[in-house]
Amino acid sequence: MLGLYSIFNAELWGILNGLIVLHNKRWDKVSIHTDSMKIIQAV
Repeated sequence: MLGLYSIFNAELWGILNGLIVLHNKRWDKVSIHTDSMKIIQAV
């Protein structure tokens, strides 16, 4: 199914995967940078 996702979905999955890694490392603070207002509103 690679290639069937929008840029929006890909960016959200990237953020989610990053948050999972940080959670597993027990980090309690994170800063997310994006240029998409839709992503900011979704998160």
